[in-house]
Amino acid sequence: FVPMFHFMRDEHGHRAPPVIFDAIQLSINMPGEIPTMEEDHHFSVRIALQYGDVKWVIYRRLNDFLSLHTMLTLRRFQGRVHQLPAFPQQLSYALEKALSLKPGHTSSQPSSRMLQATVDRKQALENYLIKLLRALNMRPAYELCTFLELSAVSIMKDVGWKGKEGNLDRRVEHITGKWCTPHDLRRWTRQWVLVRDSFIAFCNHISDPYPSDVMFADPEFDLKFRKKKGHNPLFPYRITMSNQYRRIQLRSDSERVITEWRNSITEMKNSSAWAVPHRFDSFAPIRDNSRMIWFVDGDDYFYALSEALENATDCIYIGDWWLSPEAEEGVKIFVAIYKEVTMVIVDNTFAFMGGLDLCWGRYDTHGHRLADYYLPANGTPYSHLQNFFGQDYNNARIHDFANVNDYESTLIDRRTTPRMPWHDVHMAMIGQPARDVARHFIQRWNFIKSSKGMNKTHMPFLMPKGEYSATRNDLQYRGTCRTQLLRSSAEWSMGINKESSIHTAYCEMIRDAKHFIYIENQFFVSNAREDPGYTIKNRIAEALVDRVKRAHRRGEKFHVIIVIPLMPAFEGDVNAVGAATLKLVMHWQYQSICRGDHSIASQLEKEGIDMHEYIRFFGLRNYDHELRGFEASKSATPPLTRSVPAAEMPSAEAEQAGEETVVGGEVIDQIVTELVYVHCKLMIVDDRYVIMGSANINDRSMCGNRDSEIAMVIEDTEPVVTTMDGRPYQAAKFAHSLRVQLCQEHCGLLESFDQLRFVNEMFAGNPPIDTTRSEEEKAQMQRARKAVEDPLSDAFLHLWWDTATTNEQIFRDVFRCVPDDTVETFDQYKKFIPGHSVPHGHALPSRSTAETLQMLKSVRGHLVPMPLKFLRQENL
Repeated sequence: FVPMFHFMRDEHGHRAPPVIFDAIQLSINMPGEIPTMEEDHHFSVRIALQYGDVKWVIYRRLNDFLSLHTMLTLRRFQGRVHQLPAFPQQLSYALEKALSLKPGHTSSQPSSRMLQATVDRKQALENYLIKLLRALNMRPAYELCTFLELSAVSIMKDVGWKGKEGNLDRRVEHITGKWCTPHDLRRWTRQWVLVRDSFIAFCNHISDPYPSDVMFADPEFDLKFRKKKGHNPLFPYRITMSNQYRRIQLRSDSERVITEWRNSITEMKNSSAWAVPHRFDSFAPIRDNSRMIWFVDGDDYFYALSEALENATDCIYIGDWWLSPEAEEGVKIFVAIYKEVTMVIVDNTFAFMGGLDLCWGRYDTHGHRLADYYLPANGTPYSHLQNFFGQDYNNARIHDFANVNDYESTLIDRRTTPRMPWHDVHMAMIGQPARDVARHFIQRWNFIKSSKGMNKTHMPFLMPKGEYSATRNDLQYRGTCRTQLLRSSAEWSMGINKESSIHTAYCEMIRDAKHFIYIENQFFVSNAREDPGYTIKNRIAEALVDRVKRAHRRGEKFHVIIVIPLMPAFEGDVNAVGAATLKLVMHWQYQSICRGDHSIASQLEKEGIDMHEYIRFFGLRNYDHELRGFEASKSATPPLTRSVPAAEMPSAEAEQAGEETVVGGEVIDQIVTELVYVHCKLMIVDDRYVIMGSANINDRSMCGNRDSEIAMVIEDTEPVVTTMDGRPYQAAKFAHSLRVQLCQEHCGLLESFDQLRFVNEMFAGNPPIDTTRSEEEKAQMQRARKAVEDPLSDAFLHLWWDTATTNEQIFRDVFRCVPDDTVETFDQYKKFIPGHSVPHGHALPSRSTAETLQMLKSVRGHLVPMPLKFLRQENL
């Protein structure tokens, strides 16, 4: 950025392009003719130029040089140009050319004198241009920029290969969804057009810092040329460019000019990775040597994201359906709020995508704690002990988010109500995959701009970075993964033909699975058989049925584990009058899994197959202790020395009145449970392939024409030597390590998040039960960790099922929590739950704290079976 260019204006009020002419390197080569039907006797040269990391080539005839010099001479008379170099003499070349055309001259080869004259002329023109650049340095010279095909946009950093640029007449002939197209775009307008490695940009003026429109190359990108017929037509030469959602015409009165544009655009199309079909019918190409990182739960992810944002130097793109932002000055930040997609791109180099939204209630750790310190109304001495600040302490099943601007408030009572933990997965990528995610964001941003924001000058059109750049060192970001970006998008969300590559990838990967599939998803609503008239359209359940049938016919050992929320996260009790949405989601999930003719269980049953032999569904649940902290009269921090009996607790009224409490410490007297909400959008196949992103297993995410979603397929080429069903097996590091981490967390095999350690800490080292692990228990945990590495082994399958069923029985006995397989009707539901005398999620009061903790000591991790019999006799 050169400050003086900000204030320079031409006679029309346009800023000068911020080009420092002294920084331009050029050389002129011969020959440089462009094939054309026009007369070819014009002297033509090829000019190679470089400005910073941008290199390009232009073709010019002598007439172009003369026109440039004439215009600059006029500017000199107007006082806008102070001095100009003399134009090179043309006499010697003209004489030699005349001699070569003299009657009787029959040689087809130019004479040595002619060749020398040509070289001298080339050198003279090159010297002239160099002198001209020096004479006009740091001055606005639009004519020279036009001659050199150099604009404010073309010198942007890291935009890659530079094709042709210049002024042309342009018209938008057609756009998908004409209702959202401004009418003035359909007229012929004079614009500055530039061709880059995967798109064509349009600017209103050569000095504009952002384009006024961008047309992306895609698999349907096409280019047609035509010459208008008739007597002396105006602008007879036209090319028509088209992609998925529109056609744009360019016209010129010169065949030579339009041919140059045609050649440049054709070169872009033939070399662009985006202009050819791709696997799964995705818009994006497969990328090799990608560097990928996974995150389980919000703790590690939000830390990594905060580091990336803190170190941003250029721009940040954020796409999210719900955002709780706090922004600082320094870099350009572009935020698009829309359904489902959760992605952040920093400096077009680092990208994050997955299930974790940038809002309250998403932060969590692998321990998925239910309780946190309660802060009295007359002070916050324990704020340094709180893990879940303000509205981060949330339970959407009790009270959904409200008044998020007042983020310091807590909508549920920390003293009595457990929070609902949030289990999620996310990923980060560096280099080319990150730029692919950025391209998707830019397409979405530009569509919003063109359809809703043409009058918002502060909202510019954006351009993607180039595939290759001289100043970019992608070698430092090389990894071992093979990746491909997928999406669900359509006309309403991006102005394109419907794309459902996420759904295609899910179905193909399931059908191609050889041993084992592991799925974690927020929903499971799908159709298990072909029926065009059925309400549910996505066919993921059908793909699972087909794969299980094939395994059954062949006698193969094949298993599918699916982890989903025990209940949808909608406010209200399932038996309440206003719980229609809650029951509707439950209805369709049960219809997809085990109830009705379109369910997985029904379709397998027709073949004599028990679904549970191959596919099992699970959920997550945890327990914790409500913690209460009080202000101490002589200490600013709670002395963790003893637990305080309930009788010694000050009343809420006393705290609200600001009475000083002399008792220091914490109270642990309420044991609670709550489901762990699964918000993941993840599938792991054979410990080799991963698909992760923002797409749920339902029609809204999968069909393509509803919610806009993104996901990525990851195949790590770095092997992990392990076993599959006890046999030597080569897994992929990314997939294997992620699944092992998830399985260890759910089975309680992570040492740093052992629930008994939390119990011990809550009682300040003096719990009412023995919280130590015996040597035999430690040995069992070590064997369990080993079993987790082989997802098809009997040891793992028994560990997984035994952990889930043991946990389920303990939670049933201690809390009488729902959903539960013993509750099939609403009458049974009323008799089963503890009743209004016991607050939501609290343990039954018939046992002492020590007795309850002794029972819960056998709970391992958070895994429980999905209660598929729950309310099965009711019409939800």
